[in-house]
Amino acid sequence: MMHTLMIRVENKMKKSQAYSAYIMLLLLVIINLLIQGAGFANVSTINSLFLVNTPLILATIAQAVVIFCGGIDLSIGATISVVNAFAITAGQYMPVPLAWAGAFLIAVLLGAVKGSIAAYLRVPAILATFAISTLLEGVALLILPNPGGSIPSSIYSVYGGVFAGFIPISALVIAVVLIGYGIVNRRPLGAQIKAAGANPRSLFIAGVSVERTKMKAYVASGIITGIAGLCLTALASSGDPKIGNALSLNSIAATILGGVDLSGGWGTVGGAAAGALFLGIVNNIIFFVFNNIIHSSTFAGIKLSYLQQLLTNIIIILGLSSSLLTHLKKRTEKEEKDK
Repeated sequence: MMHTLMIRVENKMKKSQAYSAYIMLLLLVIINLLIQGAGFANVSTINSLFLVNTPLILATIAQAVVIFCGGIDLSIGATISVVNAFAITAGQYMPVPLAWAGAFLIAVLLGAVKGSIAAYLRVPAILATFAISTLLEGVALLILPNPGGSIPSSIYSVYGGVFAGFIPISALVIAVVLIGYGIVNRRPLGAQIKAAGANPRSLFIAGVSVERTKMKAYVASGIITGIAGLCLTALASSGDPKIGNALSLNSIAATILGGVDLSGGWGTVGGAAAGALFLGIVNNIIFFVFNNIIHSSTFAGIKLSYLQQLLTNIIIILGLSSSLLTHLKKRTEKEEKDK
């Protein structure tokens, strides 16, 4: 019976658009266990892994939602920086819960603004969000010119804690977001968002507004981005006007690794989350190898951040190449069918 159940699960996974992402993540976890030993599997290490990578995972889910509808958001990182800067600065003049609620609403409103520009004004998403990113970077600096500030220690204690003795609170945040979007995905809106990216003409013929659908996707992305910004603020326990800037490109890379098609209409948020966790574990392996091998070798002069960025960029290039080859294969198969 157990064997039959495992076969059913395997067959279901193979049908998933993120099958390759799950397999890659599983293999990387095994490699990490072989390198670091059983110590990697303890509650403290797993909690730390999710604690550090939750902002990237959430930013990647937010990015995936936009890509599903045929868009892209180069300003997710800058939006997170604004959320962080506002939450820290406003928290000095008003109750912290109110400041954080305001920071979250800013992210949602920015999602609506991006959606309006990309959908209704027909400005290419890559140009619109790049311009917005530059603007938001300036806004973050205006709100918080220098890194600093603090949050109540209780916030970090809750965010960095565990539930039932072994489940990281940060992992629960990810689970809630995934379940929330899973509910949306099972409703007509989920199919409409992907149709807006894969075949907007068919969506229009069906009587559904493509523009409104894209707008909803950007707002949903803004909601998730707001949560990511607050999680990063809880993690850092302080403010930095540039804290989220790297997350824009990293979230795009993670979505590609998670099996999401950049042309839109294909992929899952679960796969996107797996892609982000993949990058997180890669950095974890690099950190372990750096501290235990490189420091004691002739390469001790290498900086950890440089090594992490180098390997991350290599993975991004491989992921982009894989995505391009998959897209070309699909197009070739479609052309052969049409003949």
